[in-house]
Amino acid sequence: MDLNGKVAVVTGAANGIGAATARKLAALGVLVVVADIDEQNGKAVAAELGDNGTFKKLDVTSLASYEQLYQEIVKELGGIDIVHLNAGVLTRGGDDPEPHDYVLPRLTEKNFRKVESINIDGVVFGTIAAVPHLEARGGGQFVMGSSPAGMGGWAADPYYALSKAAVNSWTQAMGAVLAEKNIRVNGVMPGAPVDTAMFRPQWKEHIDLQGATIVSPESMADAILELMQQDDGTGVVYLLPATGGLMGLVGVPREA
Repeated sequence: MDLNGKVAVVTGAANGIGAATARKLAALGVLVVVADIDEQNGKAVAAELGDNGTFKKLDVTSLASYEQLYQEIVKELGGIDIVHLNAGVLTRGGDDPEPHDYVLPRLTEKNFRKVESINIDGVVFGTIAAVPHLEARGGGQFVMGSSPAGMGGWAADPYYALSKAAVNSWTQAMGAVLAEKNIRVNGVMPGAPVDTAMFRPQWKEHIDLQGATIVSPESMADAILELMQQDDGTGVVYLLPATGGLMGLVGVPREA
């Protein structure tokens, strides 16, 4: 699939995987909407993209915020072809010293609502609000950001694991639901920790992570673009191994 001239929305694009994906999309001639609640960094990323980038403030926990975002994009850019729902958070704050200390005291209602609203609501609302606009283009695609934590649980962060399991299930279900609309729904997860702000600097020397191969945001972005450039297949969450190359991990490919 030739992405040149397409319009793509990338959530959580002010840094990390989202920013790397936005840069690579723009380099292919895609008109990229950098969507994030972080205005300062989001505007900086959009500025890097020149004429192919624009920043839009987005609260992914709000359906109304998504609806407004998409309406503005359609008005200004003519339509939407690709939506990469990448925004996500961990339960632990950035100042937590350890990735594997006892997590139970952090499993509060407040933290659950935070993780659920960004990681799950952000994907569900981002999908539902975009469907009419992709339909108006005769089809399009969603790419969801996932994690191996959603495959078998992650004791360091059960809330995060729960949220990514939900993303995997949503991807499979909506792949089937939207296939008849010529809208593809797939996901990508890394096979190793990704070197972003979510992977805290103080964690890198932890005994459980020493010697682990760290995946760069750029490698993840390459995998995301590879998936976007496929001509068919929907309802699958792919794994990017540290050695490279996408592997279908969750779901059976369907036609769309």
